[in-house]
Amino acid sequence: MKKRTIWAIVVIVILLLAWAPWITESYSVNKARQHFNFQGGIPEDNPCDPECGGCPTTFVGEIPFGALVHINYGCEHMFIGEGSIFMDTYYISSLGTSHKIYSTQ
Repeated sequence: MKKRTIWAIVVIVILLLAWAPWITESYSVNKARQHFNFQGGIPEDNPCDPECGGCPTTFVGEIPFGALVHINYGCEHMFIGEGSIFMDTYYISSLGTSHKIYSTQ
């Protein structure tokens, strides 16, 4: 009986972590922006300022055990060459940690 109870609790915890209802869109976007700013994600020659439209952040969606967020940055008019608009993708885990998983730079 005790083994079944323990297994039931383990399964419920895993399912709850996979669902992660506490990882909302606003929480994910804020966590990704904090990570991006903490890393100093913007190169000096490619600023993220209001003239360039800031750094638009896109909530991609929820996935098992977290969420994905894109951050776009760069200026088209800076003549840095092709692909002067960059994008970083962040994974926000169900434990509340953020991880940069892809960058076009």
